[in-house]
Amino acid sequence: MGNLFSELYNLLARWQKHFGICESPKFRSTQEAKHALRVEGYEFKTLWEDCSPLKPAKIDASFIIPVYNSEKFLEKCLRSILDQETKYTYEVICVNDGSTDGSAEILNNLKETFAGLVIVEQQNQGIAGARNRGLKEANGRYVGFIDNDDCVTPHYVENLLTTAYRTEADMVQCSYKTEEDKGRVIQSVIRENRLLNVKQCSPSELSELVSGFIWSGLIRKSQFDKVRFPLHFWYEDMVTRMLLMRTCNYIALTGDALYYKCEHGANAAKTLWKTGDIRSADQYWLAESFVRYANDVLGMKPDALVYQVLLKEWSYLLYGRTRRLPNDIRRAIFYLCASFVNSMQLQTSDKSFQLVEESFRRGDFKLWQYASQSVQYCAYSR
Repeated sequence: MGNLFSELYNLLARWQKHFGICESPKFRSTQEAKHALRVEGYEFKTLWEDCSPLKPAKIDASFIIPVYNSEKFLEKCLRSILDQETKYTYEVICVNDGSTDGSAEILNNLKETFAGLVIVEQQNQGIAGARNRGLKEANGRYVGFIDNDDCVTPHYVENLLTTAYRTEADMVQCSYKTEEDKGRVIQSVIRENRLLNVKQCSPSELSELVSGFIWSGLIRKSQFDKVRFPLHFWYEDMVTRMLLMRTCNYIALTGDALYYKCEHGANAAKTLWKTGDIRSADQYWLAESFVRYANDVLGMKPDALVYQVLLKEWSYLLYGRTRRLPNDIRRAIFYLCASFVNSMQLQTSDKSFQLVEESFRRGDFKLWQYASQSVQYCAYSR
C-alpha cells in the first residue's frame, strides 16, 4: 500500500508540473516568513550558552536521570538501575528539577541504601537543563540517559559497557520494549547485533538503523565536549540525530531488549506536543540551528547524512507536530524549510524522500503535505 501511495503522489507531482500548477507560498523572503512566526509569538532562540569542560573520567559510566514530579514511577525506575549485576563501576545521577511532589523524599530514602546514587537539586529548568546539569556532574567515561518513568533490566549496565569496550564504539544502543504503566508490552523494537562504521554506512541505512532517542544506550562522554542539550526547546532529543550520530566513528547495536519505555497518559508527547502551541515550530528551527552549529563550530560541513536526516525531520515529523498550527504559519515554516534545503545544494538517493525533496525544490506546500503523509505511512507500515 505504501508503494501505491508513492506512485500516486509521483503521478500527482508530474501532473502538476506538466500543467504548471504549483501551490506557492505567499512569502517573498525568509525574513518575511520569520516575521510571521514572531508575530505569532515564536522566539528564535540559540541552542545553548554554556559548553564548559566536562570532568575527566574516573569510573566506567554515569547514568543521568532528570526527575520531575515522578513519584508514581520513580522508585521502580531507580531500583532497576541501582540494583545491577555488573563488574563495572558506575553512578546514577538524579537531577531533581524542582519537583513539588514526593520525588525528593523517594530520592533521599534510596540514597541511604545505594551509595552509587548522586542527588542534585536545582530549580526547574526543564529536561534539557536537567540533563546538562547531569553531564556537568558526571564522572563516567560513558554517559547514559534514563527517563524517570522507565526501567532497565538487571544486565543493562553489564551488557552495554561490555559492548562498548569490546567494539570501542562511541555510541551503544540496545533494543527496547514499550509497555503500558500496568506492564503490558505494546511494542518491541529488536535490532540485530551490529557494529556500524558511520563513515562507511549509507545515510539511509544509518538513519534507519540508529534510533534518534537519547535513552536506551550509552554515549562516550567526550562526544559532548562541544555539545549540550538545547535549552527551552521541545524535541531536545533531536541532538542525537543531528549532531551526536554524526560525530561518532562507530555505533554498536545490541539485540537484547534491555530498556523498557513506559507509556502513560502523562507522557510529554500526549500532554504538550498536540496542543497547537507555536513552540511546535521548534521542529523546524532546532534542526536548522543544529546544521549551522555543526558547520560553524564543529567544522562539519552539511553532508549526505545530515541531509537525509533533515528531510526526515522536515517531512512527516514536522507535518505531524505542526498540524494544529494556523495554516499561514505552517506555510511560513514550510517556506523557511524549503529555502534552507535548497541552499544546501544536495540531493537524496532515497526514493522514499524524493517527493518531499521535490516539494521543497518547487516550493509547493500542498505537495509537501501529500509527500509527508506518504513517508509517514511507509514508515509506520514497515
